[in-house]
Amino acid sequence: MGNGGKSCVVGWTGFIMKFLLNMNLPRHLGKLLMAQGHEFRHTGDIGLSKASDLNIIEQAKINDEVILTHDLDY
Repeated sequence: MGNGGKSCVVGWTGFIMKFLLNMNLPRHLGKLLMAQGHEFRHTGDIGLSKASDLNIIEQAKINDEVILTHDLDY
């Protein structure tokens, strides 16, 4: 299960995740995540629209974010 065997309830406000959405994902996805209590940034909003995968990974590490992407080569 990846979460210590505990079930995860969508929208449970005690479990907040931070996401970094890559350029190939719509901002609307971030808004859906935010509606569930999570945080998100979109690479296009923070000056990373043409950044290399390595730079995006570095930014996500610095900010403790999970990268969401449609790229197959990450």
